Formats: sequence, C-alpha cells, structure tokens
Amino acid sequence: MHSLQAADFAAVKEAVDTGSATIVDVRNPGELQEEGKIPKAINLPLPELKQAMELSAEEFQQKYGCARPGQTEPLILHCKGGIRAAKAAGQLTESGYSNLKVYQGSFADWVSNGGPVEK
Repeated sequence: MHSLQAADFAAVKEAVDTGSATIVDVRNPGELQEEGKIPKAINLPLPELKQAMELSAEEFQQKYGCARPGQTEPLILHCKGGIRAAKAAGQLTESGYSNLKVYQGSFADWVSNGGPVEK
C-alpha cells in the first residue's frame, strides 16, 4: 500500500478557496447536521464510500448532487479526527484512486484553526 499523503489546514483552505482539490467528508450525515461542514465538501459516509465510487456517473450525480470524482482527480479526505479518513484512503486506493490526501486532524483541526463552517 502507498504511504498516505497528508494535507494540512493551509492545503484544505486552498482547496476551499480555489477548487484545487475535491474535499470529501466521510463522517455520517448526522455529524454534519450537528457540527456543520467544511464549505464545498461532499459528504460520502465511510460505510457507503466504496459502493458510491462504483456507481455510474449518472447514479452518483442523482444520489449525491455532484459529479463523481475521477480516479486521478485530487481528493482531500477528512472525518472528525483523521482515523476514518485514513480508512477511506485505503478503500479508495484499492478502488484505483491515486491522488489522495488525508487531512490530518480533520474537522477538529479545521474548527480549531478558525476555518469557516457551513451549517
């Protein structure tokens, strides 16, 4: 397995501001409703992640309201603290995704650094 690339607050902030990467939030939907989310992040809960990425482009768009990320598109994965995001990276690597970074510290780090939160 590849060693995981890490993303920090600055890299995630740049992705939010410029669209340089797709931010994937693998927390459960209830956590987003309760705590909010990083702007522009798409929510693909860890339990359905592998299956979601195997949907056709049309099915993915219908279910998640956005385009399915391509296998070489830059993705930054996050959860609340980083553990589920690392698991997600492993699953996506097995599915052929190659341009992945895990946001170390994840949503907790985003909030502690004063990043904007959408509710």
